[in-house]
Amino acid sequence: SIYYYAGIINKSEINQMRKLLFRATKGKVLCKVCDDSFIEYDDRNKKLERCVYVLVFQDVNVLRQRTQKVCETFSPEGRRFSLPKNG
Repeated sequence: SIYYYAGIINKSEINQMRKLLFRATKGKVLCKVCDDSFIEYDDRNKKLERCVYVLVFQDVNVLRQRTQKVCETFSPEGRRFSLPKNG
């Protein structure tokens, strides 16, 4: 079966995340990043440019664990979402 993750990431960290995903999963995760970005402000009113990403991969336990770890590295606030499966 196929598994999906979606999340929010800083625009400046997209390439780092793609490289780390590729190395950790040996190229078995498809990473799609939305071209449009949006602006968020943190607690100190600092401007952050963010993007939405979607990851698609085969539902294998090891692959899911590695993908979760990479996602947690780049979104420490826990901004990762599991997308529902089509019934």
